[in-house]
Amino acid sequence: MSVGEYVGEWYPGFRPEFLDAPSPVDGAAPFRDEDAGSFWFLDFHWSRGLTPLAAATWGQDGYCSGTQVAADRIPLPGGRGITCRFAGTHVYGSPLPEPDPGAARLRAAQLAATLPGRLRDHDRAWRAARDELQRGWDGFQALDLRRVGDGRIAELLTWARAYHRRAMEIHFETMYPLLLNYLSFRDLCARLGIDPAGVGRFLQGTDTKIMETDRALAELAGSARRVGLREVFAEHGGTTVRGALSTRGGAASAWLTSFDDFLRVHGHRQEATCDVGVPSWAEDDRIPLDLVRGAVLADTPHDYAAAAQRALADRDAAVDEARSGLTRQELSAFDAGLAANRAANFPWWQDDHNHYIDLRVMIPLRRVCLELAARVGADRHDDMVFLFWPELLSVAGGRGLTRELRSLVVERRAYFEHWAGLRATMPKVLGTLPDVIDDPILLEVFGLGPTMLESLAPRERGAEGEEWNPLTLRGLGASAGTAVGIARVLRSTDEVHRLEPGSVLVCESVTPSWTPTFAVISAAVCDSGGTLSHAAIVGREYGIPTVTAVGTATTAIADGDLVEVDGTTGTVTVLGRTGDPVHGHRTGPRTARRAPARARPRETGGAIAVAGRDIVWLDDAETPAPLVGTKMARLSDLLRAGVAPVPDGFTVTTAAFATHLARSGLGAALRDVFARVGTEPAAAAAAARDLVLRTPVAESQAAAVRAAYAALSQRGERRELPVAVRSSAPAEDGSDASFAGMHETLLGVTGAQDVLDAVRASWASLFTERAVAYRRSIAGGPLDPAGWATAVGVQRLLDARSSGVAFSAHPVTGALDRAVVEATWGWGEALVGGLVDPDHAELDTSDGRLLRYSVAEKATRSTPDLATGRMHASPMPPELARGRVLDTEEIGAVGALAAAVAHHLDAPADVEWVVEQGRGPGGPVHVVQARPMTATGPPPRHDPAGWASGNR
Repeated sequence: MSVGEYVGEWYPGFRPEFLDAPSPVDGAAPFRDEDAGSFWFLDFHWSRGLTPLAAATWGQDGYCSGTQVAADRIPLPGGRGITCRFAGTHVYGSPLPEPDPGAARLRAAQLAATLPGRLRDHDRAWRAARDELQRGWDGFQALDLRRVGDGRIAELLTWARAYHRRAMEIHFETMYPLLLNYLSFRDLCARLGIDPAGVGRFLQGTDTKIMETDRALAELAGSARRVGLREVFAEHGGTTVRGALSTRGGAASAWLTSFDDFLRVHGHRQEATCDVGVPSWAEDDRIPLDLVRGAVLADTPHDYAAAAQRALADRDAAVDEARSGLTRQELSAFDAGLAANRAANFPWWQDDHNHYIDLRVMIPLRRVCLELAARVGADRHDDMVFLFWPELLSVAGGRGLTRELRSLVVERRAYFEHWAGLRATMPKVLGTLPDVIDDPILLEVFGLGPTMLESLAPRERGAEGEEWNPLTLRGLGASAGTAVGIARVLRSTDEVHRLEPGSVLVCESVTPSWTPTFAVISAAVCDSGGTLSHAAIVGREYGIPTVTAVGTATTAIADGDLVEVDGTTGTVTVLGRTGDPVHGHRTGPRTARRAPARARPRETGGAIAVAGRDIVWLDDAETPAPLVGTKMARLSDLLRAGVAPVPDGFTVTTAAFATHLARSGLGAALRDVFARVGTEPAAAAAAARDLVLRTPVAESQAAAVRAAYAALSQRGERRELPVAVRSSAPAEDGSDASFAGMHETLLGVTGAQDVLDAVRASWASLFTERAVAYRRSIAGGPLDPAGWATAVGVQRLLDARSSGVAFSAHPVTGALDRAVVEATWGWGEALVGGLVDPDHAELDTSDGRLLRYSVAEKATRSTPDLATGRMHASPMPPELARGRVLDTEEIGAVGALAAAVAHHLDAPADVEWVVEQGRGPGGPVHVVQARPMTATGPPPRHDPAGWASGNR
């Protein structure tokens, strides 16, 4: 839908300079004509709309400056944060991409260098940030605003806004690394055949401050039932129940005292994220009283302890199920990713941080505004929130609330209320839909993926008098289980009093303010929200079936409809319409039937078909790239030209893969998969990988691989030689395309069968989500997966004393006069995977002089367990962790190697190298991979933590 009808439409008296605050990229504003070319989504956090002061403070300081500053500081490779526009009072957001591919690559390099350290430091940094925010809060709470002089009010307003701005910096600088860590693990799970939609289950079962408040509300409800107050709550809602309890006296008055004690501890939270226009529970207790009322009236109170135990049991069962389908090497990568995500747990933080940031950091500004309103004799206590920031400072600075401003406040309040009434009619998206949405917040928090966007196609409801047909809506299965109940379509938490026990909550999405309702409802259905949305997280923790990203739930479902919610499949079915005598007002039993995580199918038979020129050795006279792939062709060329030592090995050629595709029927099956699922990368990739791993292959053609491995072992004077198995596609690592990091690498593989399994895994990695998406981006048209060629390299695994990466030119600046060498102890997987900070050296390329050497704290190293064929991360011994990896001679040798490779390639080179145990001065430095530095492919998508061992 066009933004045109909202251009030029905003609060009376607005002037552009009222929002003139710095943002790195783009600031908040009403819609403009030039916004038509961008994609805009309706943000569910503010279903009431935003007042002028909220638009100026949250819109500018949080939405724009907060996300954009953090996106640059982290930095995010492909994005510069988010910006926002206003359609009336309603907020629309839009991602800000990084348009310069070179800048994106630079940001990706910076992220790769800094993200591991940020994740390791997460716990300490978050505790320090919470302490900082708490000190600010405690200092403000100690103030008696009634005793503050008039001259300090403007100063306090400025401090309160700065407090909020600082909180937003903390918020997004903490959020982005955790989210990237989660996405890296999710993508690893997808590559391992584990349903990525179930990854959140692996991380559930952790307590938060928000849950603490929910339990305190439940305790109040329990005490109200015990002292006989159920009848009072049944007859009165949040607006009148306090008066009724006060009149009743006795136990009711004592209960009110307990409730007020609760508010002193838990009442400093608002009903909307960082919204100065919304009161806290301590200021207006109607909503918490309504939440208590719902719990009091429930026939069976929610058992929080049992829910917590079920969440833990479900988490452990999901992890066990996922692990049971993995090979030893896959298990190592999975366990590392799981441990990293439990240590820096985004779903937990997503819930916990709301207590310290989202729900309370705007309260100081609101309280100062209320105090100012009282001092200037405003007509209503919250009149100040209908001023823009410069107007507010003018009033606080001594000008007072002029007649003109009073009139504007009245007009703006009416404008706010008018647009609040239009919320249900606001389009979910505006502007130009992108081909792909890849911003991690939009995907995982807002749920703006293909499922939701496709659901926004108009659906017609039967006219009055027409026979009604069942309606099924589809979304994201965010929390498994099924339930049937009466739908209550709510626009905000102002309406929680309408929730009866067993209701199905239908809303735009769930913020922390809705959490206590999960103790009452049977299920939740949301227009928006991804797997990391609050609805998904709370649904999983409390065992409530939840479907998010439905898109049209609040318009397709009418209040009072009987609906069935299946949180396992992500479907919502309207079983009966409001007033239909068939369904009446029955609610179904609450259930929580969980679905196990989907593990990758195990191979049950067959081997890998290779025939004809299916095996080519590295030292063969002819190793063309179309046959052995770019990676192995380049290594063979370097070896035969005498440029660099290369570990001995052979290639399972592209001809072998082509033979397998043709003989097994896999090629036709892959075409059928892509024809059925279209070009959506995730679905196509998952289906294709599953096919590759399941398709039987001719046993007769496995003999070539077994014979080649036996010959390689004999050449290496070992019965079963440890090898590295790497993909080598013809299109890899070229000057116009780079598949770096998208295909499989397995290290420390021993035994013929394990080598065959590793070759199969490498074939399947041709169809990772990232690889499919990248091929789509460079193809410019339909994909023919059966035509994709890949080879697999099998090489002797060197006994590495040290390893690393060398760049013949500076990888960040591109300067040709500086070479860069990065080094760590042992094998390089910890370095490539971002698990260790390497030593860093820079050399003058004109004379080889060492210009700089920085010793890093190398806390982790990768070591192969040859007994199990598994590469794993282990703690670095202290003497090595702080020790220098390369001496001057070794640095010179590595630098000379990079220069020689660059000269041979006639382009700046990126060289992965290994120094073997026992090498003396002048000994060889081996090349295990080399490529030009001119690749122009996009930065890795959602894989910055690199938990897949050896992925490159």
